[in-house]
Formats: sequence, structure tokens, C-alpha cells
Amino acid sequence: MIDLTRTILVAVCMTVSCVSLVNAQEKQNGKPYLCKNQFEVDYIGYERILGPVETANIERETLVSEGHTLFTNKGKPYVFATYKYDRSGRLIEKNFYRVDGVALPKSTFDYNAAGDLVKENYFSAITNKPHLETNYIYENGFLKESIGRNIEDGGFLSKKVFTYDSNKNYFEFEETTSYKSPTIRVGFRQDEKCRFAEAFGYGDNGNVAGRSVINFDSFDNPSSIISYSSDGTILAKRKYEYKYDKYNNWTEQSDFSWKTENGKPEWVLVEIGYRKIKYFDTK
Repeated sequence: MIDLTRTILVAVCMTVSCVSLVNAQEKQNGKPYLCKNQFEVDYIGYERILGPVETANIERETLVSEGHTLFTNKGKPYVFATYKYDRSGRLIEKNFYRVDGVALPKSTFDYNAAGDLVKENYFSAITNKPHLETNYIYENGFLKESIGRNIEDGGFLSKKVFTYDSNKNYFEFEETTSYKSPTIRVGFRQDEKCRFAEAFGYGDNGNVAGRSVINFDSFDNPSSIISYSSDGTILAKRKYEYKYDKYNNWTEQSDFSWKTENGKPEWVLVEIGYRKIKYFDTK
């Protein structure tokens, strides 16, 4: 049995900080704007950027974990991730780190002439060469499938199949993997600014098993997330506060969770994120 609530939260957490530059709006023949979705770019490049960003380094300070106070590295921020971009604002490389500062194997990204992501390359910690990859297939400019495979033996790893509504403002995917886990089905609704405003998780019977609603601040960063069960019961609430630089990129993000402490419900600061951004020379 899949924990659909957790599936939705993971999907939302990987997309909401997100509102990326590649979710561009297109207008054709005077018709309403359509969201050109590149879900995987939002999923993997979930740090929204504005301006000529060259690199973005993320540090986090975890204050509360599973209801207990946890000071990581004696309360000091630890390196979480680094992102590298090209001059078109496309993510070209990412690295995640362990809490002790050790870098995990990097991933790099390839794009076609239209700027669509066509492949993610996952490097090996042993050889420092790509050993896994995910390929992205488009139809009429919209992501249709993503297929993961092992480069060394060609073995199948996973596959996502994407479908859209007539306005292209709602889409969903079904994911199957090489493991024996059931197929996962998750849907997203985009608002008039092509932001992920709502996420849905579906049960085996095809009905919505849970959903999350995302609100945004004036700079298109998520300001709150509320997750609901299928009967409308609130399962979790998060809110976010930011500090910004002159390009309106956030440099500090405070993450609050609605918790009940000693019988009293209140917002609890659970994590602080710090983002150090280097910009290309704009001369």
C-alpha cells in the first residue's frame, strides 16, 4: 500500500520551491495562455532563479526534526546542494551533500535547441562517469514520457507517462519502476501564472486520496502549503518567509510547521535555508 500523503508531500516539496523559469506561457492565435510544462525541470531544478545566475549554493540549518530539537553541526548551517546554470538560466549541473559535508555524485543536464530538457546524467561515485540516465520525450512541445535506464547494461529503471487536460493547465503522470511497487499516479493543477497551485494523489480505485494547496508570495515563491485527506481533513500546514536580494531571488528561507506543542497549536520554525548566489558578469 502506497503512502499517498507522503507521495504528494514529496512531490509538492520538490516542485513548490519551484516555480521555475521554464514554465513559460505561450499564446497562440489569440487563444488563452497555455502552460508549457516541463515537469522534470521543475522537479529537479526546484530553486527558482531570476537574473543572470551562474551558481546557487544552498545551506540549511535544521532546528526541529520529528518533534524533537536537533541542532545540526552544533546549530550551524550545513551545505545541502549546489546548482550551476548556463547564461540562458538553464540548470546544467547539481550536487547534493551529506550532512557531514561529503558531496554525493553529481548530475548534469542536456537540452535540445528549443531549450527542452532531453537527458539527465547521473554520475557514479566510483568512476566519476555517467552510469544512469533519464531521457525525456516530447510531443507537440509537451513532455510525454521520461524513461530511466542503466547505461552499463541498458536495464530499465523507471518510466513516467504524462497526460494533460484540453487547456494544458492540469497534468498528471503515472510512474512504474523496475521494482515490484505499485504504479504511482500524481496530478498537478497550474494557475494563470503557470505555478503549481494544487497537487493530487490518486488511490488504486482512481479516486483522489489526498491533495495539497500551494499559495505564493509576490515573487512567486511558495508562502504556504496545506495538505488534505480525501475527506477534507487537514493533514499538515507549512508556511515560508523569505529575504530577497536585488534580483528578487531569495537569500534566506524560513520554514514553519503548524504543530501542537504542550497542547497548544502554533507555528514552529523547523528549518532555515540560506542561498548564496553568484551572478554572471553583466558588463
